[in-house]
Formats: sequence, structure tokens, C-alpha cells
Amino acid sequence: MSFSNAQVGFVGAIPYLLGAVAMVLITRSSDRTGERRWHYAGSLLTMAAGLVGTALTLGTPVVALTFLAIVGIGAYGSLGTFWPLPTTLLTGTAAATGIAVINSVGNIGGFAGPYLVGTLADATGAFEYGLLILAVLAAIGALIFLAVTRRR
Repeated sequence: MSFSNAQVGFVGAIPYLLGAVAMVLITRSSDRTGERRWHYAGSLLTMAAGLVGTALTLGTPVVALTFLAIVGIGAYGSLGTFWPLPTTLLTGTAAATGIAVINSVGNIGGFAGPYLVGTLADATGAFEYGLLILAVLAAIGALIFLAVTRRR
């Protein structure tokens, strides 16, 4: 099966379109219920599950694309529930500093993640290990978030 450049673009857009819809729906649910903790952690765990599924099905493009769509749902679904938290948990200059630190760490992750996946792909000849590492990191992030925001 061969696709034109335009068709590849449309197929590649599927995870992002589903992610955009998920972002709106998950954020609405979080706003309506006032619950952010499990909406965010659940989104990260959804992303982790999608990454594992993608890693295990790379040889079957349609199935792998389905799992990539799940990754998009989890990744973009987490955004709307995460960004209100710094100003909910912190005030004044602490909130501004917290947001700056989050952005700084995020920018480092934006470099380190693809670099790590590429390095693992070069070392092993496959992308599966990089995707599995990202899945583990997403799951660890969810667990740390749940531990830090545990209600007392």
C-alpha cells in the first residue's frame, strides 16, 4: 500500500485531531467536576499505554496508528488539566517561578526525549525501546504527580 504525500499528511494528522478533541472533552470534564488530579494522571497513564501498544505493534501500521492515536489522546488530554494546577497550588511569585521551572524542564525534555529515542534506535536498530522508555517515564510522572498531590 502506497500513499501520496497528502495522504501521509492526513493519516499523520489523526492522532493530533483526536488529541485536540480529547483535550477539550477531558478539560471540560475536569472543570465540571473540579477534579484535576485523576484527569491528569489518567491522561498520562493513557499515553503510557498507547506508547507500549505502539512499541508492540510497529510491524502492523494500522494497529500502531491506533495506538499512536491513544498516545495523542493521553498527551493532549493532559495539557488542559495540568496548566491550571501551578496557580491553584502556588500564589504570587511562587506561581510565576513554578511556571518558569515547569517550562524550563519541559524544554529540556523536548530535547532529551527525541535524543534518547534516537540514540536507542541507533544502538538497537529499532524504535521499540525508545517508545517503551517514554512509556515508563510517563507512568512514573503519573505516579509522582499522584504522590505529590495526595489529599491529606
